[in-house]
Amino acid sequence: MKEEYPEWVLKWKRKGTAIHKIGGNFYLYEIGSIWDKELRRARKVTKGYLGKITPEGLKEPFYKRNKVTDVKEYGASRFIMDGNEDVIIGLKECFRRWWKELFVISAMRMMYRCVLKNVSLQYEDSWISEGIKGARLDSHSIHELLEDVGRRREEIVRFLKGLGKNQKDVVLIDLTHIFSLSKNINLAWIGYNNDFEFTPQVNLLFMFSLEEKMPIFYRILPGNVRDVASLKMTIEESGIKDAIVIGDKGFYSKENQRLLEESSLKYILPLKRNSKIIDYRLVKEGDKRKFEGYFKYGERFIWYYKSKEEDGGVVWVYYDEKGKAEESQDYLRN
Repeated sequence: MKEEYPEWVLKWKRKGTAIHKIGGNFYLYEIGSIWDKELRRARKVTKGYLGKITPEGLKEPFYKRNKVTDVKEYGASRFIMDGNEDVIIGLKECFRRWWKELFVISAMRMMYRCVLKNVSLQYEDSWISEGIKGARLDSHSIHELLEDVGRRREEIVRFLKGLGKNQKDVVLIDLTHIFSLSKNINLAWIGYNNDFEFTPQVNLLFMFSLEEKMPIFYRILPGNVRDVASLKMTIEESGIKDAIVIGDKGFYSKENQRLLEESSLKYILPLKRNSKIIDYRLVKEGDKRKFEGYFKYGERFIWYYKSKEEDGGVVWVYYDEKGKAEESQDYLRN
C-alpha cells in the first residue's frame, strides 16, 4: 500500500519533481527522463537535490542557501597565492588547460574542506577569484577535469618532479589505503591492511620531505599490491635519490627485508612485540646502565638499546616504563 504524505509535504510536489521519505524526513528531487537504448523506452532519472521539506517550508541545500556576496575573504587567500607561486608556475607548464581549476580546487578544499559541488561558491567568495579569474567549476567541467587529468600520469610525474627538483634532504615514504565499493574503480582490490578489513581498497604511496614537512610525490596502486617492487619503481619514477621506506608491523617479513636490502633501500620497519628476533634480555634485567641512552617524547622518557640479529641486521628496542605501567593497570582493572 502506497504511503500517504502530509499536506504540507505534498504542496511541494510539482511536475518534474519527486518526493522521497528517508529516515522520517521528506526530501524533494528534480527528475526527468532519458531514452534507454537497451530497454528501448524512456527511463526516469534524478537530476538533482532540491532540498528538505519541513512544516516551515523547503530548506534548500547549503550551496543554494549561501549566496555569493560582494565581500571577499582576503587574508588566507593572499597567503596561499603568495606562498605557492612555484606550484602555480608548475601547473601552468604541465596542465595548460586545467591549471586554474586544479589550483583553485586544491586551495578551496584546504581552506574550507568543502565538497566539490561547493567549490564554486567558496571560490567566488575568495580573493583567489580576483587573482585567478575564469576558473571553470561547474559540475560538468569538474567531471571532465578529473577524467582528463587522471589519465595524464606523464604530466603528473613531471609536475611532482618539479616540486622536488631542489630536494636535497631525506625523504620518508608511507603507504596507506582507502576503502571503496565502487564498481568503476579497477584499482580497488581486496588486500592486507592493519584494520584487518577485507573490503576492496586502493593503496596510496606518498613521499614526504623531512625538512619541508610536505608531500612531494605520490602513486596510486591496486589494493592487493604492497610489495617492495612497487616501492622501488616509485622511487625511480620520482627521481629522488635519498629515501627511507617507513612500513607498518604487517609489512615486515624476512623476504621484504631481503628485497629492501637488495634494492639498496633504507628502511624502518616496526616489529610486533612477540617477534622472535627481538632480544628482551636487557629489559628483563632492568639495568639501565646497559642501555644505549634515553630521549624525551612528549612527557615520557623512552629508553633504548640495539641488538644484532644472526644475519648481522640491527634491531632497536625502545622501552617505555610509563607506558608499561599504564598497560599493566588497564589489564588488572579489566
